[in-house]
Amino acid sequence: MVKEILALPSDFKFCQCAKVCKLKRPLSLSELTIKLEHRQRDYYFLLLGKICQLCGEVANCIDHCFSRMTRELFCDEDNLTILCNGCHQQKTKQWNSVHLKVFDLVKQKCGEKKFNKMWKIAKARLPWPKWNRQYVQEMLDKYTRKIEKHLEKQ
Repeated sequence: MVKEILALPSDFKFCQCAKVCKLKRPLSLSELTIKLEHRQRDYYFLLLGKICQLCGEVANCIDHCFSRMTRELFCDEDNLTILCNGCHQQKTKQWNSVHLKVFDLVKQKCGEKKFNKMWKIAKARLPWPKWNRQYVQEMLDKYTRKIEKHLEKQ
């Protein structure tokens, strides 16, 4: 595994989904999706640090601006925001000013044209035919390579 090959910082951990990662059978699509989400989080924490992009506190999660159920946007890097537990809970519980702050942050990051395109995709709520085990595994491999490449630079 990557962790054994590369000298990782002592406080760095790959996803903590021990139940999923230690399974000996092929992973289901939902298990692969969990692993992908954790790998995304690991990569963005390495890349940008563990600082909430809204309040500046220590962050512990990656938030999808538009729902994770909008599979077409699941791996879109512009759809991801690093949040602390407090900001994430506020956003998740109900529609409030935190949603607007995240929307503004994403809009600032990717531009209004791309934001509006993502908004339309999210509101359409259409199934995305590319979402399957092969695609999720390819994205998982992509994020693993990104982590390896980032760590090699350090």
